[in-house]
Order: sequence, then structure tokens, then C-alpha cells
Amino acid sequence: MNMIQNAKDQVLDLTLRAYQKAADAGLLPAQCPVRPSVEIPKDTANGDYTTTFCLAAAKALRKNPREVAQILLDNMELEGSYFTSAAMAGPGFLNFTLGTRWFGETVRAVQTEGMDYGKNDMLKGKKYMVEFVSANPTGPMHMGNARGGVLGDTLASVLKKSGADVWREFYVNDAGNQIEKFAKSLEARYFQIFRGEDAVEFPEDGYHGDDIRELAQLYADTHMAGVLEGIRSLIISEENLKLVGTTFSFDDYRDFYQQKLAPIEVPEDLIIDEPTDIEFVDPEEVDENSENPEEEENGTPEGEDDFPFGF
Repeated sequence: MNMIQNAKDQVLDLTLRAYQKAADAGLLPAQCPVRPSVEIPKDTANGDYTTTFCLAAAKALRKNPREVAQILLDNMELEGSYFTSAAMAGPGFLNFTLGTRWFGETVRAVQTEGMDYGKNDMLKGKKYMVEFVSANPTGPMHMGNARGGVLGDTLASVLKKSGADVWREFYVNDAGNQIEKFAKSLEARYFQIFRGEDAVEFPEDGYHGDDIRELAQLYADTHMAGVLEGIRSLIISEENLKLVGTTFSFDDYRDFYQQKLAPIEVPEDLIIDEPTDIEFVDPEEVDENSENPEEEENGTPEGEDDFPFGF
């Protein structure tokens, strides 16, 4: 049961009934010129629901909007409805205020429907990708990441509750100079664990945060057996940086950050993704007039989202 929509429907019904009663009394034309629209005001001082019907219909009725509003109010019966009052405001708005009946029925609906309360199919057939957190792999998580986690997960849940096919994604950026610095910083902190900080030089332009130490220690604890020989030889090539740096950031990054996100209970279906299938295209090589026959024929390509969101 959608109690918000029920209230909107009732405002529509009350307005049309008032119009019909006024028309029967000869105060308004028999044919209603427009269908009332119902909205929720941004300012609750203007009531819980409002309709701009009087403003929209005034020209066709050849009356001042406030005059139309007053006629409707004089012929409106609120008894037995969700609303305790209806009032005219501004140039001709009709504002409605909810009473205890609506709140009581809402509580009963929540108790009856439990976790299914609010479930609907308004977005059935739609696909949404909601990206949130997406913490920079070269730095520690912060309050902004936590905020994005809560907002992103909440939005994804609302969309899913409305019938949409929702994909949650934590996007990891593994490209660019920052990742090279990250790998070298992690490598240095890693070897400092075994040889001491004075024995291993740390890059001047590296990342000096404590999170790098924590990641290096986590890697050492997890992969100790497989890297002892490499530690003894201390042979680290540019290619081997991936062993301790970039590869670590994906093999262990997921578990590490899922642990960090645990306090805000981010769902298990959050995908921590790496951009392995991204193809970069030179904009100058793209023909603005070219068309994709497959996309034109089939609509949105499979797997592509109707509306992406990012936090």
C-alpha cells in the first residue's frame, strides 16, 4: 500500500467532487476544463499536499484563480477524509493538511506489510547502476566515503524497492601516475617491515599516510610464505611492483575496504570493480555523425544502465 499516493489520490478526488458540486449549483461550468495536479509542497507551512488546479483552470473558467479556489472550498467536504483542513494560499493554491487518520492507517500498513511496505513496480523494467564510496586507492577512507556509502546504498534500496534492476558498484581507479606512486610507496613500506625504516628509502613523492603501512602489513601477513624468497634476494623490478602494489590493491583491496565499510552495514552485493574492460577512444577519431546500427535497432545496449548515479 502506498499511503503517499493514496493521499494524493484523495486530494484529486476531493477537488473534483467540490467542482462537481459547484457545477451542479451553477457556480462553475459542467465540464471541468483541466485535470487537477497534486504535489507535496517544499515548505510544510503550506500544508502536506497542494493543488494548482485553480491557477490552471482560471483562464478556461474566465475567473480569478482565488475566486475559483473559494468556490471549491465552499463546496468541499473533508469529513471522512485524511485531511483536517483545506485552505487557499497565494494566487490560488489549495493547500491540504493531513489528520490523524492518515498517520494511523500508515502505521497499520507498516505493521501489516512489514518489509514489503512501500514496495511497488513504478520502475519495473528500468536498470540503474549506483556507484558509491569509490574510495581513492592511494589514500585512507574518510567521512565523505562513509556518507557516500549511506546515501548510495539508501538510494539503491529505494530504486530496488520500486521494481528496478539495481547494480551497486564500488569503482576502483587503477590507472595513472597515482597508482605508480601508490605501488612504490607500498613496496617501500613492505620492505621496511623486514629491514627497518632506516634501511629502506621511502620515495619523496610517495604517500606517507598510515594507511600505506596498514596495507603493507596486511599484505605481509597474508602472503608471507610466497614472498620470503623474494625478500631475501631483494630483487624488485618494475614489473614486480604489481606483486606488492597494483595487484595487491585488487586481490586484497576488496576485503580490506569491505572491513572498513562494515560499521555502516554496506550490503554484500556491493561490487568492488576494477576497470579492466574500458576502451579509451581519441575524441578526434570519432565521427559525430556516425551511428551505431546495433544500438539504434535494439535500444540501450545490454548491460548499459538507463540512469547511473554516483556518490
